[in-house]
Amino acid sequence: WLLALGIDPSTVAATGGAGGLALGLAAQNVVSNGVAALILLATTPCKVGDEIETGEPDLRMSGVVKEIGWNATTLTKENGDLIYVPNKVMLETPLAVTER
Repeated sequence: WLLALGIDPSTVAATGGAGGLALGLAAQNVVSNGVAALILLATTPCKVGDEIETGEPDLRMSGVVKEIGWNATTLTKENGDLIYVPNKVMLETPLAVTER
């Protein structure tokens, strides 16, 4: 029926394949952060209300854990600013609980 409409089926297949690959690559971070959230909640290295420090040595982030969401953990800095740390970063970098 595609040929009847003047559409080459191989073009549709190639476009669908490329679109599927792009969607898969885009969803990769969402899925990895969601899995990381489940691990954070299950292992509880930190919980809401804990003061923590995390991140790479050249990019340290610290604050009080406000929320552990599906995609990111929200920290509140001393001045009230919010920091959104991807859950994958929370698992892959050193995390220090400085106050419970």
